This record gives sequence, C-alpha cells and structure tokens, in this order.
Amino acid sequence: MSWVEVGGVRGPAGPAGEQGPPGTAYVGPNAPADPETGELWLEPGAVVTGPPGPPGPPGVPGPPGVDGQDGSDGSPGSPGERGQDGAPGAAGPPGPNPVWTGPEPPSPRGDYVIWQRTAGASISVAGTAGASAATVALPAHQPGDLIVISAHRANTTPATLPAGWTQVQAGTGANTLSLITGVMTATTSSHTSGTWTNAAYLTALVLRGASGTVTLGASSTGNGAAATTVAYPAVTVPARAGASMGVRVAARATAQLIAGPPGWTAAQHQPAGTGALLAAFTVFPVSGTVAASTVTQPNSAAWRAHSLEVWSPPAPGALLAWDGSGWAEVEGTPGPPGSPGTPGQDGAPGAPGSAGPAGPPGPLVHIGPAAPPSPVAGQLWVDTS
Repeated sequence: MSWVEVGGVRGPAGPAGEQGPPGTAYVGPNAPADPETGELWLEPGAVVTGPPGPPGPPGVPGPPGVDGQDGSDGSPGSPGERGQDGAPGAAGPPGPNPVWTGPEPPSPRGDYVIWQRTAGASISVAGTAGASAATVALPAHQPGDLIVISAHRANTTPATLPAGWTQVQAGTGANTLSLITGVMTATTSSHTSGTWTNAAYLTALVLRGASGTVTLGASSTGNGAAATTVAYPAVTVPARAGASMGVRVAARATAQLIAGPPGWTAAQHQPAGTGALLAAFTVFPVSGTVAASTVTQPNSAAWRAHSLEVWSPPAPGALLAWDGSGWAEVEGTPGPPGSPGTPGQDGAPGAPGSAGPAGPPGPLVHIGPAAPPSPVAGQLWVDTS
C-alpha cells in the first residue's frame, strides 16, 4: 500500500455575466423593403436576447480537503488466463539408427530398428596335456586358440614364465607352495611351451572359439594354509556379446587327487611325487558374478587356486530391419560400375603378303639399228647401233 496526494475541493463558479443591450431590429408583419445592413426583422411576438456576457471571475479556492483514511488492502486479483501454446520447435536432426547385436532378434519397441544377426559363439577345450616337468608338449592348436598353462612349484616363489607368455595370476604363500598361470594366443600351429623354470608340474589347455579368437577376460586368485578344503575364488564376468568359459586351476602340497568345483569338468590332472595340480573348466554365464566355491578335499594340505574367464566374440552376420510385421534382411545397394579396362596393346605386324599375279604384257618394242619402216601405233624402238 502507498500514499496518494489529495487536492482541495474546487470553489463554486462565479455569477453569470449581464445581458447585453438589444441589437437593431424591425418588428412588423412584413419585412422592410430596404433593410439596412445589420438590421434584423422579427415577427411580432419574437424575443431577442443579446449575446452572453463575459464569464465571471473564478471562485475562491476552497480549503484543502481532509486527508482520506488509509484504504484497506484490496483482495488479490484472480489469476490470469493461460496464454496460447507457442508453436512447436523445429524437429532436430535424426539420431543414428540403433543396432542390436545378438543371436535372436528382440521384440521391437521402436528403439531397436536394426538387428545385427550373429552366427553364434561358443568355446571348447580343443586339447589338454600335463607333465611332471618344467616343459610340456602342447596339444594340437591353430591360430586364434588361447593356450593356458599353469605351473606348480614346491616353493614360496613361483616358477618363471618363458618368453612369449603373459602372466594371469600368481599365488604365493609361506607354506612352500606356489601356483602361476600364463596364457598365449596362438598365431601358428607349432608353438611350444618353453621352459617354466623351477616348475615341478604343468597343465596345458587349448581353448578354441567357434567364431574367432579366444581372449582372456577377468581373473582372480586365492590361497590358504594346510586345510581339507580348497576355496576356488569368485570372478566377475563383464556383460558382453559372445561366449564365455570359466577355467579353475588348483595346486595342493600333496599327491592326493584334487576335487574340482561341482559341475565343472576336470580337463587335466597331474598327480605326482609330493604335489598335485588340477585344471577344470565349465561354460560361464554371459555376465554376472561366478560365486566362490569351497570344495572338500581328501586330506589336509596347503593350497593355491586361480579362477579365469575367457571369451570369444560372435561372428558378424546379416543386417536385418523391422518392417512392421517381421525382420527383413537389409541388402546393400549395388556398387558403382568398375573403371574401364586398360586398352589392349597393338597387335604384332602381319606376315608379308604373297606375290601378286604377273602384270599384262608391255607395249611392242622394235630393236634394231634403224627405225621400223612402218611402226605400229604404240610401238617402242630401241636403237642398237
């Protein structure tokens, strides 16, 4: 609320001016025959008034008015009506077509418009081998295979990997036992294990993908003092397309057979002397955490264990698009025509032509010391004198 200035009340109007004197007029029933300029003719009974007098002087201003009382706050006005909606903005550029890659087409929801069909993926154990030595004859392998070797040593320091192998995990401890695992991706079919210096026992696995190279993924390690169990550690598998397989390796300081995780296939077991080495495998889920597995053993011994995940990507397949009722294969447009071929070289010169036929006989010739007495037209004379 704010203050507003209040002015005084206007005074009353002044008195009216006096009436002026009447103008010159002729009163009668008939108009004068020769009225003078400015003469006014009036019918009998007409009333003539003069022009109004000048205005009276202004009235004296009245006293200032009394200040008004403060007004009370007005009630709030009603909310205004909603304005008209603005025109829609221009559409943005189309985003890229999302592509879903997988072995089966998803139920289209509008967000999947292209499906990359995959040829499927799987991993298998192509071969296993073991040896109570620092070297092992590798199973048959081919480019793209992943070769996994684990080495057992009765010492707190693990065996040493040969050149060309990548260490995955190494389990050490104070119980005169160590386990180390290394991998190599085959580039030929003639790799060797090399010498795993100071290793007592080796196991080797050859893992093969149906659709491409097998790659090492996640891994973990665990170890323990003398016990009647082996705790195979958990491993987390990242979400990805393709096939995934788990490999678990255990070493114990005893010659007793090692029990693998339930449901896993023992691919290679190497019991000998005073130690034992086990390699086992199974198919992993595509993603998620594979829980740890504690397995009871036949006797008490120190142990080491590794858990590995390997995977192989799916082979790319055809592209399909949703046509409103089903998936249809997308065919590429024909490529542009090829460039013109290189002009051919000039051919070799042709063989010489055969001799032409004999020409017609030449003109008659007279040979002698004197011209013929009566030459024939066209005859040629050859003087021999």
